[in-house]
Amino acid sequence: SQTIVDFRVSRRFGLGGGTSLEAIVEAFNLLDRTNFTEINNVFGCGAYPAQPLPTFGQFVQSAAPRQIQLAAKLQF
Repeated sequence: SQTIVDFRVSRRFGLGGGTSLEAIVEAFNLLDRTNFTEINNVFGCGAYPAQPLPTFGQFVQSAAPRQIQLAAKLQF
């Protein structure tokens, strides 16, 4: 199963004259949990079930780790 927590916080600051600045912080996979996305399902060419590949049934790929990004948006 996958568990992903994404988070976003933003704050707008008025600069006068109809201009504003928005500060943004976003975090993806905030808990930094390893979420596996692919499993090796290739058994191999050996006799079933005695000779599978050493990597058969093991995780081979995971989703992105924690990522944090900062942004500033100027509106005028």
